Amino acid sequence: MKRGRAMTVSSLALLLAVGLAAAGSAEELHKSFSGITAVELSTVSGDVVIKTHGSSEVLVDVVYEVEPEGAVEFEFDESGKRLVIKESWQSKIRRPVRSDVEWTLTVPADIEIEFSTASGDITASGLTGRIDAGTASGNIDLRDMNCDVDLST
Repeated sequence: MKRGRAMTVSSLALLLAVGLAAAGSAEELHKSFSGITAVELSTVSGDVVIKTHGSSEVLVDVVYEVEPEGAVEFEFDESGKRLVIKESWQSKIRRPVRSDVEWTLTVPADIEIEFSTASGDITASGLTGRIDAGTASGNIDLRDMNCDVDLST
């Protein structure tokens, strides 16, 4: 019986070590934009947090782990005062894709937000502009909002 426990403890230690090594492999992307009054974000999966700050800049932070490498690209298109952000998934990859994507948008309170995702949670707070958000599979959590809201899930 002691041998079984030793193997279980060893197996757990190995899983923990692999998990910690994998946790350190996340990549990050940070961008900032000026003069933006509206943001449109369209994702396939992953959670998004939208929070406000006192600056006029729009800050976009993405933390992601995607296997195989190169399976996703992030597109940023500024058109006038509108910022359009999209995830572009590579359909030529023939093996299963594993992904974990977390978006954080830090924006002026009075900005207009459009967000859609197939699978992910939306958390937003402090907005006074307008938010139009939808998720096919996920939760929506809004706090301290003083704006027009259109939600779907």
